Amino acid sequence: PCVTGDVLMADAFYKLTRRPTLETAWRHVRRSALVSKSPVIRRAAEEFDRSAGRSILSIQMRLLAKSFKFQAQLGIPKKRGNKRKRPLVIAPIENRIVLRALLDVLNENREVKAILATPTSYGGIGKVSDAIRHTQKVIACGARRYIRSDIPDFFTNIPREPVIRFVRNATGDPELAELFRAGLETELSNAEALGDDLDGFPVGAIGVAQGSALSVLAGNVVLKEFDERMNGR
Repeated sequence: PCVTGDVLMADAFYKLTRRPTLETAWRHVRRSALVSKSPVIRRAAEEFDRSAGRSILSIQMRLLAKSFKFQAQLGIPKKRGNKRKRPLVIAPIENRIVLRALLDVLNENREVKAILATPTSYGGIGKVSDAIRHTQKVIACGARRYIRSDIPDFFTNIPREPVIRFVRNATGDPELAELFRAGLETELSNAEALGDDLDGFPVGAIGVAQGSALSVLAGNVVLKEFDERMNGR
């Protein structure tokens, strides 16, 4: 099989299904979930933790049998002053583990690494301190102006197909790409209760859930050309 980075393209999906990959993903999810401000997330993590070994084995078996299904998620329209409500999505623990495992496997891919290594791109990738140090450095070198490139409602307007196509081409693994496709979709368990607020969530063919482990990667994929042209002027 062909090689991309450190992962054999034909083996990407099976690397995802390995127990160590899923356990590493769970440890990451557990760390963030147990200190979450949301009591829903904390309780879900505590419950999963009580039988984590059996639960991870169940996830692994379903992934190998191609029967794993992402569960419906909870939509939370968060108020923010006079702005439009922020459409946050809370995913079940199983979803979060598989999404994190997907991201970990993709992060070993050469083309994905190149996307995430884009100079001056810090959103969701680098630390805030890195961005501050870079800003201080360019100011010290004489910079006096900046270009604001903030995109309103960015995540809910990301076109998913180009991102999925990028992952399929980068990995050469249709099984991984299909799981990635399913992981980008947003199905809400409380859609009817949201009323008019449902319009702010990416429940159609466009957009990714804000807060998803894959949202930053998807955003950087669609902004690749923009970043290259901005940095290459």
